[in-house]
Amino acid sequence: MRKSRSGIYLMTTLVTSVTVVMLMGAGIHLAEQDLAAASRSTQEAEAAAQSGVAYVQARLAENYQWRGDANAVVVNTPGLWVREDQGNIVGLVRNSSGNTSSFRVRFNGQDDALGNADGLPNPAVLPILMPYVSVQNLTGGSARPVISGTGAYYAVDPARPGNYEVPGGSACVLVQGLAGAGLRDCTPANPQPTSSNGVVERVMEVYLRATAGPGGDAAVMAADAISMDLGTGGSAAKVTSAQSSVVPQIRSKSTITVTGGASTNYVSPKGRTKSGDGLLNAQYASGQVTPGQETSGSFYSLTWANVKKATASDAVLPGGVYVLWDDNSLHYYNQSYSDYVNAIQADPTNAGTLVTSLPSGVQLDNSGKLTVTRNLFIDGSASATSEFTWIPRKGAQEDLPGASQNGGAYNSTYVSALPQSTQVGAGNGWTGGPQAAAWTVPLASPLATNLTAGEGNWGGGTWYGLMLEDQGNGTATLRIDSGYVGLGSLIPGAPSITANPQQALTMAMQSMSNSNNPQFQQIYSALTGAGGSSSMNELNLGAVSPAKRSDDLEVKFDPPTGKSAILSANGDVRIGSRVSGKGGSITSAGQIRIVGAGSNLSANLKDGLNLYAKGDIVLSSLQQTGANQYQYKDFKMKGVIYTWKDFQAKIGYNDASVTRWGKLDVEGAVVAYGGDPAGNPGNTGGGKFSVAAQSVDLLYDQAYLTQLNSAPSPGPLTRTLWHFL
Repeated sequence: MRKSRSGIYLMTTLVTSVTVVMLMGAGIHLAEQDLAAASRSTQEAEAAAQSGVAYVQARLAENYQWRGDANAVVVNTPGLWVREDQGNIVGLVRNSSGNTSSFRVRFNGQDDALGNADGLPNPAVLPILMPYVSVQNLTGGSARPVISGTGAYYAVDPARPGNYEVPGGSACVLVQGLAGAGLRDCTPANPQPTSSNGVVERVMEVYLRATAGPGGDAAVMAADAISMDLGTGGSAAKVTSAQSSVVPQIRSKSTITVTGGASTNYVSPKGRTKSGDGLLNAQYASGQVTPGQETSGSFYSLTWANVKKATASDAVLPGGVYVLWDDNSLHYYNQSYSDYVNAIQADPTNAGTLVTSLPSGVQLDNSGKLTVTRNLFIDGSASATSEFTWIPRKGAQEDLPGASQNGGAYNSTYVSALPQSTQVGAGNGWTGGPQAAAWTVPLASPLATNLTAGEGNWGGGTWYGLMLEDQGNGTATLRIDSGYVGLGSLIPGAPSITANPQQALTMAMQSMSNSNNPQFQQIYSALTGAGGSSSMNELNLGAVSPAKRSDDLEVKFDPPTGKSAILSANGDVRIGSRVSGKGGSITSAGQIRIVGAGSNLSANLKDGLNLYAKGDIVLSSLQQTGANQYQYKDFKMKGVIYTWKDFQAKIGYNDASVTRWGKLDVEGAVVAYGGDPAGNPGNTGGGKFSVAAQSVDLLYDQAYLTQLNSAPSPGPLTRTLWHFL
């Protein structure tokens, strides 16, 4: 394997040489200046260090996994000679006057005697006796320490505390530049000085940040509407880019709407938006943000087959419901979530199966924290379900009691399957003729309280094919007129409701889902919006009154430094607690719902994914603080969030009982594809991005999307810090 990699590197020697020589131009030119004798060596040492940084930056731009391990002479020209040996790099630079300077870089900890934590054998050709050790963390999701080498061999001892940390997606490069008379005998055969006499040293430290990545180009890509509700006391939706060369933008094939918040509620310096109607329905500075038409047919496409997932060879838990009781005992129920809810409310004392052991890499402590340190696969092969649910015994409250939210508005938990509701009449138009049908709707439904219904008109006198009538007995009647042109034009060839009422209603619902008409979208959301029967609630357990709530529990992803921990299920994933950690991700062939009081999850940059679901992805940070008192905590997610359907973040709700809205921060990208990514965006409906939060901060970082490609093509790196020690 290593010989193969060396061959690849040698094939790119010419490209590397040209790149490095171009990048080093300023440094070599500096070394050729007619410097004062007293400062010449110092200046040449600094120029050599800068040349070393240019070399490392060029090599990393070729391969984000590189760390000086070509194990060969990589560059061999009259002005520049560079050799790599198991992570150590030595370069010789000669100027036109014949002076020789050198740069040296260590990625090798020279730590074989201490356990070889770096995974590289000690260099046989180029051991470098200096304490400065660089850290390559471009594809790491969590921070890694920078530890100086000590002892006669300057070995890195992982037990020693680090001097500081290198964040994920970055490399800390420490380059030693050497110059002076002591280097006059250095040659490719003997590239290192034999003593420090006559040698001047300058050490340069540089942080390099991964920047480039093909495929994605927006902080949010949605096949349907993008809507952000900032409430009456909110601030703004802010869209920026981690790469200065990338224009910050969001894209929707439908509409983009921001409501509430500050007088300027959409901020994106030099940014743009793309929508189906070419508009940005928000308050923004016209000189700062440029709205435009969404004309591209492509979004970032990531199919299920290409998603990195946990497998049966990793840590394994059977599919089902895992419930933490107040005594911190863990109980397992071999059921789907919906079956568990029905069964446990009928028999609240059912203890299920007591879990006495967990697989290696999964630990539960006495505080209710479930820590995952390696990939975890939810196995449904021998279970009743492939779902994974983690909740307290009390359950997890996704929405305010009695209300179900949809992007800060509402939807109906009462009418989750309207075609199965009771048909109460048919008639002429709205009055009982053959072209109309009606269904009962509970009057307590948000549909009844939030959709204006009157004397046969809705929406300011314009018919939209539906009408809600209060029957005065605790129910209302939802009437659908398939003969009206407004609805008929949306459903060409729709059957009469008399001939096939269920099919006509189903087609009407599908048409409203796919329509850009805001009234239809509102009605559809009220009927079947994200939430519905899938939403999570605290349970009615009768006399059993558990105390633990979702904010008392936690799922923490804590893989080894630079590694990942992926939770994967072929069914729904419901987590009724806060989620935290670095290097973690969740993948689901169903939906993902995270209901907990404030979460902070960072993906590993090497894998890129934060959350991936074939179904909806729903986040809620509701926390009860007292009797009929609630607040919403913050959500921070770092990585790519990808759903085949809708993305919804419930981090605020307009109600007198809510004392605080939370903030949503996403670094990476969110894709609501609206269908199978093997086809075009929106190919099966869905694709909404809806958020209710005090503020929304979307920082697009294409470095995460780079790593998701099957054959990533790294590009230029950004210097975020540089100085001489």
